[in-house]
Amino acid sequence: LRLESQQPSRREKRALDAAYCFRNVQVY
Repeated sequence: LRLESQQPSRREKRALDAAYCFRNVQVY
């Protein structure tokens, strides 16, 4: 289950990471 969830989550994680980075830059 973890492996299956990691495959599709990988793409979402990248988008989330980008949004998090963008938000961090905005706050700064």
